[in-house]
Amino acid sequence: MSEGLPSVGGRKRIEITEDSLDAPIATTAPSLPSPVPPAPSSPPLPAATLPKFSPAPLAPRRASFCRACGAAIDDRAAMCPHCGVAVAQSPAALSTHQAVALTMNQKSPGTAAVLSLLFTGAGQVYCGRAARGVAFFGAAFLSALLILVVIGLILLPIVWVWAAIDAHSLAQRQNQALLASVAG
Repeated sequence: MSEGLPSVGGRKRIEITEDSLDAPIATTAPSLPSPVPPAPSSPPLPAATLPKFSPAPLAPRRASFCRACGAAIDDRAAMCPHCGVAVAQSPAALSTHQAVALTMNQKSPGTAAVLSLLFTGAGQVYCGRAARGVAFFGAAFLSALLILVVIGLILLPIVWVWAAIDAHSLAQRQNQALLASVAG
C-alpha cells in the first residue's frame, strides 16, 4: 500500500431482522444540555380527534413533445434534452422585436369577416390578398346581375357568406403562419 494514504479497515456487516425493526434506535451522539427546559408533556389526543391532513395536489406540469424525436419535454424548455433540437417558443418568450413584428402584422379574423360582409372582397384585401378580394367582388357582381334571371337570388347570398367565411379563415391562417415564422 501507499504510505501517504490512510488504510480502510475491514467492512462491518449489518444484519436487519424483524426484531431489530421493532427495537428502539440507539443513538451514539452525546446528549447536550438543552438551553430551553422541555415543555410539560400532555397526554396524546385520541386518533378520532386528530385532524385529517392531506396535502394539496400539485398542479401537473404541461408537457409538449419534441418535433424531431417525439419525446415528452417540459413546455418551458428551449431545446429537447433527448436530441438537442431547438423547441419552438411561445409568443411570451419572443424577443421584443419579434413580438412587435408579430403584433403589427396580425390580422383580426372578426374584422376581416365584417369587412367582407359589408363589401364583398374587402376582408380579403384587408388580409393582403387583393386579387382574391377582386375575384370575390366579381363573383358577387355577376351574381347580382343574375338576379334578373332568378338564379342570382340563390348565388348572391352564397357568394356573400362564402366571402366572409373565407376572409375569416384567411386571417387565421395568416396569423398562424406569421407566428410559425417568428417563433421558429
